[in-house]
Amino acid sequence: MVRLILLLLLCIISTVPLVCAGPFVYNLDVAHGLPSNHIYGLLVDRNGYLWITTPEGVVRYNGYGLKVFNTSDGLPTSDIWEIFEDSKGRLWLMNFSQSLGYIANDRYTPAVIRDPSARILPRPHTISNYNEGVFIVSASGQNVYGYELLVEHNDTFHIYNPDFNGMLIGRSMHKGNLALKILAEESDSIRSMKFMEVEFLPGAVRIITHKLPLRYNLHFLFNENILLFSYYEGKMLLAYDTKKRSFKKILLDRPASNVKFIPGSRSVLYLLADGVFYKFDDTLGLRDKWDAESRSFPPVSLSWIIEDPLWGTCMGVTGRGVYIPVGEDRGWQPVKIDVAEHHSIGADMEGNHYWWNTARKQLVTLNITTGSISRRRVTEFNNTVIKLLPYDKDYSLLVVSMEGVFRLDHRNGSIERFPVMESTGAGGREVRVARDEIFRCDDILLKDTTELYLISRQYGLIRIDLNTRKVDLLMQREDFIGDGSDYKQLVYDPVTGRLWAYGSKEAICYETNDAGNLKYALTKIRNPWLSGIEQVVFDARYGNIFIRRAGDLYMLNRRTGIVTVVNKLANMDKGMVYLKDSLLIAAGRFGAACFLIRGAGQLSHPVVFEQFKDQYYSAVTDIRMTGNSLYLITNNGVLKSAIPGSAVFDTAAEPLTNARLVAYSSQGVHNIVSGDTLHLVPNALSLGFDLINPVANGTPRFNYHLAETGEKWQKSGANELMLSSLEPDKFYTLHVQVRDNALIHNARVYLYVVPHWYQTVWMQRLIVISGILVFLLLAVLIAWLTRLYMKKENFKKNLRMEIELKSIYAQINPHFIYNTLNAILLMIRRGNNNDAFYNVSKFSKLLRAYIKSSRNRYITVGEEMENLKNYIELQQARFGGKFGYNILVEDTEGGLTERRIPSLLLQPIVENAVNHGLFHKEGTGNLEVIFKHAGENSEIICIIEDDGVGREESGKISRNSTIKAESYGTILIEDLISILNRYEQADIRIEYIDKQSPLTGTIVKLYIK
Repeated sequence: MVRLILLLLLCIISTVPLVCAGPFVYNLDVAHGLPSNHIYGLLVDRNGYLWITTPEGVVRYNGYGLKVFNTSDGLPTSDIWEIFEDSKGRLWLMNFSQSLGYIANDRYTPAVIRDPSARILPRPHTISNYNEGVFIVSASGQNVYGYELLVEHNDTFHIYNPDFNGMLIGRSMHKGNLALKILAEESDSIRSMKFMEVEFLPGAVRIITHKLPLRYNLHFLFNENILLFSYYEGKMLLAYDTKKRSFKKILLDRPASNVKFIPGSRSVLYLLADGVFYKFDDTLGLRDKWDAESRSFPPVSLSWIIEDPLWGTCMGVTGRGVYIPVGEDRGWQPVKIDVAEHHSIGADMEGNHYWWNTARKQLVTLNITTGSISRRRVTEFNNTVIKLLPYDKDYSLLVVSMEGVFRLDHRNGSIERFPVMESTGAGGREVRVARDEIFRCDDILLKDTTELYLISRQYGLIRIDLNTRKVDLLMQREDFIGDGSDYKQLVYDPVTGRLWAYGSKEAICYETNDAGNLKYALTKIRNPWLSGIEQVVFDARYGNIFIRRAGDLYMLNRRTGIVTVVNKLANMDKGMVYLKDSLLIAAGRFGAACFLIRGAGQLSHPVVFEQFKDQYYSAVTDIRMTGNSLYLITNNGVLKSAIPGSAVFDTAAEPLTNARLVAYSSQGVHNIVSGDTLHLVPNALSLGFDLINPVANGTPRFNYHLAETGEKWQKSGANELMLSSLEPDKFYTLHVQVRDNALIHNARVYLYVVPHWYQTVWMQRLIVISGILVFLLLAVLIAWLTRLYMKKENFKKNLRMEIELKSIYAQINPHFIYNTLNAILLMIRRGNNNDAFYNVSKFSKLLRAYIKSSRNRYITVGEEMENLKNYIELQQARFGGKFGYNILVEDTEGGLTERRIPSLLLQPIVENAVNHGLFHKEGTGNLEVIFKHAGENSEIICIIEDDGVGREESGKISRNSTIKAESYGTILIEDLISILNRYEQADIRIEYIDKQSPLTGTIVKLYIK
C-alpha cells in the first residue's frame, strides 16, 4: 500500500507542469568559460559585443563564445577593473599598473606617457572623451597635490598638474566635448568640496576652480550635477546643479549603508544602494527600481548593471558571473517525464503519445487530456517497436522489428498479433520471404484501414493487404532489389493518390489504378537534391507541399511550381513539421512557429513560441495537437502550449532577430546591416565575419555566395573569406548566411575594391589620354623629323637627279646640234640658202624648247609633238627627203594633249629610227609617231614606228662598217628612264618590237604612267 501511494505521488509530481514566468535569464560564469565569477563592470561597444572586466582579464562575448584578453595578449596585468570606449572605437583599460592602453581590432596597444617616471593610478569613472582623444585623472601622481590630469593625443598622454590638493572623485563633460569638471574633496576636517572646470584650448589647458562648503562625504559628477551622499543620514541624496547653483534633494525608499554610482550614459544614471538598483534620467528623475531579492540574488552580490537594446538588462553578480536576459518565456509548460532511454514511436487518434524502451520492454503512454503517464511491461513480443500507427479510435498497430504487426486495444490495453502471410507474390510469381526480413524496414505507412506499406533497403516497397494478410513485393526487379538505398520517409499524397518514398539517393513514386488493385506504375527518381530531404508533408486542402531539407523548410506550390523558403530565420535541423487542417507547425531547437495556410503558396506571418539556448530540449521528435493545445515531443520530455487563435495570426508580424553581423577587414571592424557597402583594398582582399547573438545556440556556421562569380554557396567552418579574385574599382554582391542550432541569419553585403591611385577609372582615363597625347606628340615629332630628313634627302635626290639629268641633257643637246649643223652646212655648200635659212629658224625654235626642257623636266604632249615636228623636219632636210613622217593623237577621252610627260624622252627614240632604220633603207621610208590612252588606267602609250631596215640589219651594217658610228640614243633613253623611275616614282616602260618578214622596220612602245 505504501509503495502504491508513493507511486501515485511520483506520477502526480511528474505530471505537474513547470511554468516559467518572466524572462529566461542565462548565467554566464566560469562553467561557460568566464575566467572569473567576480565581475567589475560591463560594457556594450558600438559593434554590439558585450565586454566584461574581471580580475583575470577583460572578456569579449558574442553570445556563442568568449575571447579573453590578459597578459598573454600584451596587457600589463589581467586585473582590469574598468573599460571605456572612446569616440574612435578604442577600448581603454583601467588597471593597477604603470601603463595605459586600449584594445582595437582584437589587439592591445600600449599608450605612451610623456613622463615615464610618473606613477599612474586612474580613478574610477574619470576617463572621458574630448575633441582629440581621451583624458584620465590619476590619483597617485608625484606632485604635492596628489593627483594629475592625463590628456591623450595620438596614443600619447601629456601630464597636467592642477593647483589644489585632495582626491579626485568624478568628471563631467560639456556639450561639444570641450570642457570637463573634476570634483575633489579637500579634507575630512573641513568637509568642503572643490570642483574645477578644465577647458582644452589649442596647445593649452585652462583650469578654473570653485569651492562649496558641504558636509556630504561621497561625491559624484553626472552631467552638470554634483551628487553627494551621506552615510550618516543614509537616505538622503543631494544633487547640486553647477549651472543653476542650486540644490535638489532625492530621498531613497530605505536607508543604505553602501552606495555605488554606475554611469549608463549621458541620459541614464544607476544607483546601487544595498542591493537595490535605482534608475535616474538626465534630470535626476527616478524612472525605475528593482532589488536583488526579486531576482534571487544576495543583496551584497550585485556589482554592475547595463541596459542595451541588443542584450537587455544585464547584471554583474559577484561570485556568480553575469546574468543575461536572453528572451521572454512564451508560456511553455514542460511535462517532466523520464524518457531518456526511450524513443518516440507515435501517437494514437486521441493524441496520446507513446515511447518504447527495448531494454526494459516498457511502453510509456502520455495521456494528453489528463496529463497522466502510464508505464507497462510488454511480454507479447521481444524486439524493438518501430512505429505506432493509429488504426481507428479503439485500435492502433504496433510494428515490431523482425516480428511483424501487433494490434493494441486502447479500451483494455491488450496486445495481440496481427497475422501476416509469409508467401509473397510479384509479377505472377510466388516468392518465399522470411517475415523477419520484411519488418527490417525504414518507415511504415498505413494508407487506410486496408493497406499497410513498408519501405526497406533490402526489398524496396512492400504492400500488405490487411484484409487478406497478403504481402506483395512491389519492387522485386533486378535494378531495385538490394541497391543499398536508405529511405527516410514513406508519405501519401492525398491530392494525386500517389505514394512517395524518399531516400538519400533516390525517390520512389508508386501509383495504383482507380480500382486500387495491383496494377500500378512505379517510378524511380535519382537526384542529388534528394540527399538532404528529412520530411515531406502534403497539404490536401490547398495543394501545397512542405519539404524539410538540410535545416530549411520549403513550400512548393504544385500549381505554379514556385518554391518558397518558410523558415527564413529559424534552423529546422533536428526539428519536425506537422500539419492539421490549415495550421502548419514547424518546430526545432528555436522553439515552434505556427503558420496559418491561407491558400496555394500563401502563409500568414508566424506566431513563434521561442526556446533559448536549449533550455528545454535539443531535438524535437514529434508534434501533436489536441483541442487547443500544442504538444512538442522532445528528447527531454514533452512541452505544452496553447494554440493561437485565428485572430492572433491577423495581427502577427514578421519575426525579428536581434543577431548582429560584424565584419573584420584591413579597414577595421564594421557592424553590418543587410545592404551595406564594405570597402576593401587590393592588397588585403580578405574578410572576417562574426555574429553577435545573445540567444546563440551552438556554434555559428558561415556560408558565402559571391553573385558575380556564379559559383555555388561556399560552406566554411571558419569565419574568414578570401577574395583574391576581386578586381579593383568594381562592385560585388556578397550573400552571407550564418546558421547555428536555432538561428538562420542572412545578409547581403556590397563589396567595393578601392583601387590604387593608378587603378581608378579617372586615373586610367588620364593615363590613356596622357598616353595618347604623348603618342601624338611623338608622332608629330617623328613626322617633323621625318619630314625634315626627307626634305634634306629630297633636296639631295633632286640635286643628284638634276646633275644626272643635266648630264644626260648635255649629252643629248651636243649630239643633236652636231648632226643638225652638219645638215645646214651641207645645204649652204650646195647653195640652198633659202632652205638653210628655213632650217636655221626651225633649229633656233628647237634649241629654245630644249633649253626650256632642261629647266622643266615635264612638258605637255602638245609641246612634245611640236618639238618632234621641228626635229623630224630638220632630219628630213639633213637626209634630203629620204623619209616621210606623220604625228597623230588618238584622243577618245579628250585632254590628252594637255597631259604632261617627261621632256626629251622621245627624241632619242626618233633619232634611232631615223639614223639606224630609215637611213639605210633603199628608197623612201616612213616614220609615224602616235599618242593614245592605254585604257582604264592613266597610262599614255607613245608608239614610234618606222619601216626601215630593222634593228638586226642595222646591227650587221654597223658591225661591217669600217667606221664605227657611235649611237648614243639607246643608251641615253635607258639612263633617262632609269633616273625618272628611281627619283620621280614614275612608271615608265619601253618595249621594242621587230616587224616580221616580209615587213621591215621597228616599233617602239613607250608606256608612261
